[in-house]
Amino acid sequence: MKPAHTAIMNELKNLKKLGYNLPEASTPGGSYVSVNVRGRIAYIAIQFPILNGTYKFQGKLGKEVTTQQGYQAMELCALNVLAQIKEKIGFDNLLGINHIDAYYQAAPDWMNHRR
Repeated sequence: MKPAHTAIMNELKNLKKLGYNLPEASTPGGSYVSVNVRGRIAYIAIQFPILNGTYKFQGKLGKEVTTQQGYQAMELCALNVLAQIKEKIGFDNLLGINHIDAYYQAAPDWMNHRR
């Protein structure tokens, strides 16, 4: 077993202990693919807070979505990234994760950016 694979499997076990489970990998709603592999690098498309086909946490932070719900939405997006890796690439083929970008929309008066 590869060292990176062992590390990922340990992290997945830790997530499970914390009560997190990987959702089904979502299907893109637009004209793009969820995972694009170019050579030895895979690019994961933007992941929304979708739980097994159902959109969650729709709206702007500080308006329709609370700060706590925003954290839950970001957690779900991160789990969706892992679900895409598991389904489209396989953890056996993963050497590491380069970086992750996270985006959100907030109401103009929402000031919890640094929490």
